[in-house]
Amino acid sequence: MVATRRSHQPNPRGDQRDEHVEAFRQVAARAPSDAVAAAVQALTVAATEREKAPFVTRAMHALADTATISSRDALLAAAGARSDTLTLLRGLATPEMLARDHPLLATYAAGIEAQHWLLEAEGGTGSGEQIGRLLHLTRQAIDKRRKRNKLIALPLGRRGYAYPLWQAQQGTVLPGLDMVLAELAEFDSWTQAGFLLNPNTWLDGSSPLAELRRGNIERVQFAAAAYAA
Repeated sequence: MVATRRSHQPNPRGDQRDEHVEAFRQVAARAPSDAVAAAVQALTVAATEREKAPFVTRAMHALADTATISSRDALLAAAGARSDTLTLLRGLATPEMLARDHPLLATYAAGIEAQHWLLEAEGGTGSGEQIGRLLHLTRQAIDKRRKRNKLIALPLGRRGYAYPLWQAQQGTVLPGLDMVLAELAEFDSWTQAGFLLNPNTWLDGSSPLAELRRGNIERVQFAAAAYAA
């Protein structure tokens, strides 16, 4: 039997991968270490959790496009956001990206940023256990008050709820809060928190939270009723 000699078959895909690996090495040698670490983390997810690879790939394409076509000033402004998530959202909503993609990206990004602000304002938020300690109430009692619209609880999906800590004052619930929330019962908790924290024209530009702290309960209740009308 005569052995046949196999000719070497080129592997374009393998050659292309080698080129990409070499290009990554060269760029990584010059890039900031934090950027390299982030890229490695993303690539590790794509390599080890294959069902996530399509998302990682498309997200990295979007990030590359954003960094390439957006202006320097727009990206510097985005980098000043309070979190990495907000930085990414602001980057996706630069004028250059909006001109190419969907214009509603800016509205979506603004909504996410507003939620971040509500979670951080006036001392931030805590778990049911945390606000329970401030109010000297059990977790079960806090949960009952949430269900009865006596406390604001901002939903965080699988992470449960975030309770604004400003609802507690000297070991008890902020006086008048339950009456104001009764006027705002038709609104979700994000809207209720936004009402209490933002300046209000019915209160001469003061926030309802500031007025409740001053003891002006009836005034805030009137503003809440006008808001809900």
